[in-house]
Amino acid sequence: MLGAVLVLAGCRGGGTDLMPLEAHNRWTYEVSAGLTSRIDAIEVTRHVAIAGAEGAELSGPSGVTRMGWRNGVLWMNVTPSGRFDPPVPLLRADMKPDSWHGRLDSMGKSQPASATLEHRKLTINSNGKQIQTVSSILAIKLRDREIEIQTWFSPGVGIVRQEQRTRTNSTPSGERDVAMQLKTGP
Repeated sequence: MLGAVLVLAGCRGGGTDLMPLEAHNRWTYEVSAGLTSRIDAIEVTRHVAIAGAEGAELSGPSGVTRMGWRNGVLWMNVTPSGRFDPPVPLLRADMKPDSWHGRLDSMGKSQPASATLEHRKLTINSNGKQIQTVSSILAIKLRDREIEIQTWFSPGVGIVRQEQRTRTNSTPSGERDVAMQLKTGP
């Protein structure tokens, strides 16, 4: 598991407010994994370089996530349980499909990986309200499994929901590993 991916990163420039990464932005999420759930607070703690641009480090109980905007693309290179080299695209403001090839370092091993990124506009229910979102689906292919991260972004707020599923030969439909639902945010 890539860890409550908490792909929660922000945005400085790039022409979009789909993931605001200003210093000290803070979100709280209900995080569900299996039969357990908890409330996690995530905060932009400092700015760091990501994909050749200024990005942000988000910190929470599960660990650190690093993201940043460059040319309308939200890039991610670190999650609480993995590192992408080069950074992987998590969202494109223009919603065009994208692909990625590189390495994923996770659980003490480094392996080749590839990914595809797709988007769609969706209206979802979040905390009892209907909201307009841009959904991104990042499908990461590894030798022995595929990890799908679906993230719903709302303008001015950032990530309002995220689900991660892992597919293997024995679980081709995928089992939900972790889900996050926004409770409070900027």
